[in-house]
Amino acid sequence: MNTYSMTIRHIITLLLYLFFTGALYSQGSELPASLLKKLSEAHTQADSVAICNKAISAQLTKNLDVGDAIRVYAENLASESGDSALIYDVRFREALLKRNRRNHTDALILLEQCIVFEKEENDQARLHHLYKVAGDIYSRDGVQDKADLYIGKAIEYYQDTDNLELLAQTQRTMGSNHRRQGRPDLAIALYHRALDNFKALDDSAAIGTVHNSLGLLYHSIQQNEKANEHYHRSLIIAQDQGNIYRQLSAYNGLAITESDATLKENYHLEALDRANKLGNPVRIAHVNFNLAQYYVEQSQRQKALLHLERSVEAYAQAQRTPNIEVRRLLVQLYIEDGNISEARELLAVLEEQIKTVPSLDVRTATHMNMATYYANLQDYERALYHQDLYTTYSDSLINIEKNKAIAELETKYEVKEKDQRITTLNLEKKLSDAKLRTQFLLLIAAISLITVLSFLFYRLRKQKRVIDKQDREKAVLLKEIHHRVKNNLQIISSLLRLQTSQTDDPAAVDALTDGQARVYSMSLIHQNLYQHDDLSKIHMPQYMEKLVSNLFQAYNVSPERISLSIDIDEVEMDVDNVVPLGLTTNELVTNSLKYAFPDERHGNITVALKDTGDTVTLSVADDGVGIDLESIDESSFGRGLVEAFVEKLQGSSQTIVDDGTRVEIIIPKDKLI
Repeated sequence: MNTYSMTIRHIITLLLYLFFTGALYSQGSELPASLLKKLSEAHTQADSVAICNKAISAQLTKNLDVGDAIRVYAENLASESGDSALIYDVRFREALLKRNRRNHTDALILLEQCIVFEKEENDQARLHHLYKVAGDIYSRDGVQDKADLYIGKAIEYYQDTDNLELLAQTQRTMGSNHRRQGRPDLAIALYHRALDNFKALDDSAAIGTVHNSLGLLYHSIQQNEKANEHYHRSLIIAQDQGNIYRQLSAYNGLAITESDATLKENYHLEALDRANKLGNPVRIAHVNFNLAQYYVEQSQRQKALLHLERSVEAYAQAQRTPNIEVRRLLVQLYIEDGNISEARELLAVLEEQIKTVPSLDVRTATHMNMATYYANLQDYERALYHQDLYTTYSDSLINIEKNKAIAELETKYEVKEKDQRITTLNLEKKLSDAKLRTQFLLLIAAISLITVLSFLFYRLRKQKRVIDKQDREKAVLLKEIHHRVKNNLQIISSLLRLQTSQTDDPAAVDALTDGQARVYSMSLIHQNLYQHDDLSKIHMPQYMEKLVSNLFQAYNVSPERISLSIDIDEVEMDVDNVVPLGLTTNELVTNSLKYAFPDERHGNITVALKDTGDTVTLSVADDGVGIDLESIDESSFGRGLVEAFVEKLQGSSQTIVDDGTRVEIIIPKDKLI
């Protein structure tokens, strides 16, 4: 009789809920039929709340509107019961829903309330799960102290309680925290620990999420081939399990890391298909923005504008402000299409939105873009204002990275010092055991030897500490110098760009563009130096790719008209030699872009740097109209630069005209490395 009465009571409560909230019709979010059936069979309110909470978790990656409808019903049941534990259990699910809607502020408020409650209840399992979830959100918002504290507490607890599943989940969370803080070595170590633990648990879904996280990490350190490999592994697992949400993440990653333009577009479209199937407007907005960026890169502005507008519409559906990156790209397209009034209106919105952006990286990039936009609109006062702010935030970023580097060095040193102390204690214990088996004189000799060794060890450690400190200071100072030089060169480049926009003479515009490209080739060297640990060598594949790609942008060359092929061996070169080599490459590629393909002719340019053993060969080739070797102006500035640089590198050059032009410069390897 009691069971029957409880069942009738639940059915009546549910019908009243649907009637008063209008969930079936007004909100467009219906409680699933399977859930209604389970609720009708529940015996207690606690059972009903548990069923609802499980259903909410299932909707986190499917339909957040349905999840919210279930949450409202569960909240009513919990309030009616008067059980605080049930109330806070539902509140935790509400926080997860807000987190997945990217409403981190409200999510953290709810989680902190739950943390206070679980501390009072002394429920350690629930408390540390809350620490893990809240720590991850703090990490995403850049609140690193809170993130390190909360996630660290969760890891310690799960290690002590031998909960392998939750330990692995938290290791992945801490790995992502390290990735966001720019500590890839620590992130990789934790990701692989999590991967090993999930393999031991035979948890395929979790293994897929770790591969996705490794893809993000390797992309962040510009190792796109490795990133692509991990995204493929994640996709295979997601497809086997029919997990649309994980397929979306994998396709997004593949689209970002794929080098082939056709595959890249296909991956973006697959991601859009999965986002539409999920029905989550925020994710639909993100994927449309990614597609817009791709079409801008491919010079397909109409398609780009279409997907940007769809992104804005999706944000409106989610009742969210569009990301600042979306509006930045819209301004760029408006200016390029001549929609000046729309561009100015959106710039005014950006002026306010940028004040609320917490990320220094995003602020820095936005100020740099806005300086360019205002220069294009001939508003030079605002352009210089944003250029100054860009320089200021760039300095802030390098200071943060410098402080992080010092803190990491100090942490590593403290760990090493503790290991040395442990080693010394173990040695003393062995000597103490030996005291029972040796004579008194041998013991005295051993103690004397230990004393001498300890004294020498102390002296050496003190000297090492001084040397390490000096090395750290020198490394930080050198990075700061390279950063300052890069900033000054970028200011010069910006001034050249501003001057170009005010000049009508084509010859003068051409000369200013050439100068801007040369300045960029030098600033790129200093940027590479302060962003990497080795302050004496330049990684040539990354440098050459950025250098040549910038020339295509500087001369507004569409990749559909002139395609670019880059084949650079894994070579690292001394800074003094990269400057002439980079400027030589700049001159040769510039000549091909300007003279090889007249009258909008289509063609290909190939840039190669090959390590042939005793020599390194730089080759720049095009299949354009070719040049008349007898009519080359030997006194031209560009020609003079190339000859001077080849002479400085003690190399030799040859120009071959055969179905285009190929210039080869052969340099002795011992002059470069």
